[in-house]
Amino acid sequence: MFSIKLNGRWLRQIAGYSPPTVEFGLHGSEAASWEMSPTFRHPTLRAGVAVQIYDGGAPHWFGYLLEPGSDGQINAVGLWREAETTPCLDQFGALTRNPFQAVYGARARLDVRWGQPATSGLVDADWSTDVSTDMSLADLLDSWAAGAGLRCSINGNGEFEAKVDPTTPQWHVPHSVAGRGLTPAEDEFYTHVTGTYLSSPGVFGSRTIGSTEAAVVFRRRTLDVGDHLINKGVISAATADAELSGIFLKVGARMGWAEGLELSRGEIVNGGGIPAPLNQVRAGQMIRLRGTVDVSRANRIAAFTDVLIASSKYTDGSAEISLSPYGYAPRNLAGVLEEAVS
Repeated sequence: MFSIKLNGRWLRQIAGYSPPTVEFGLHGSEAASWEMSPTFRHPTLRAGVAVQIYDGGAPHWFGYLLEPGSDGQINAVGLWREAETTPCLDQFGALTRNPFQAVYGARARLDVRWGQPATSGLVDADWSTDVSTDMSLADLLDSWAAGAGLRCSINGNGEFEAKVDPTTPQWHVPHSVAGRGLTPAEDEFYTHVTGTYLSSPGVFGSRTIGSTEAAVVFRRRTLDVGDHLINKGVISAATADAELSGIFLKVGARMGWAEGLELSRGEIVNGGGIPAPLNQVRAGQMIRLRGTVDVSRANRIAAFTDVLIASSKYTDGSAEISLSPYGYAPRNLAGVLEEAVS
């Protein structure tokens, strides 16, 4: 059962509310919503108030309120959103491209309300030579993490984390369920990643990382990373290869999907076949789809596909959960437009 705290105070001590809906993405807490009486007013219900949702006694979701409307619908967004509007400045207010110093400065100014444990893994060195002022903290951290093969997120305690994606499934979806919810989307599948880098001042080079075997079997598909390498300034070919390898680990040699999964209780289980508690299934975890062959793996014939959950949506007490896999490619006009402007 989910319980809500606003600025450290239990919401149930203030007023009643409907079962909350929580959404997770690859950056952690994404969105949350619930309903209250449209006529209820309280000083705690205002934009910017810290929201923490607990699952039993464990921290589950962390974010802040948006301005409540007059219809009783209450909405909140996850803490990562703060990074999207935070400039890359160090603790002295100077422009920086050092991920550690940028987060340290943002926390010192209270631009973000994250904790920063010692195990966060942030590099304390300049990542980029880009001196533009329009790069947000979120842009810097995502770009650094892509090159390092990591993914940045904020956990349920509001702490920053940089971790590798899981490589073994935590949950399994039986054959009879998996086959009806996902459609491969070939245009989301890449066999190679390429980029241009600065080998010396004014001299550019190009490097490519990928799977020749996959390209032979399934036709070559190349992702160009644009200015990702150039923004790092002068680097060696080995460093460029390392950066591209980190990106390829997350975007290469995998299936793309044109549909998501709507799963009921019992349709997703743990490794022992026991039905999964739906409140514990979330984005960032890996699931194994039994009976769905992963055709992106050259020379591998297996009657299952392992996918990373990119987004999840669950309402407390519901018997259903909505999941979208990493590589999800919307196939209706509304979905395509929504992804284009996000």
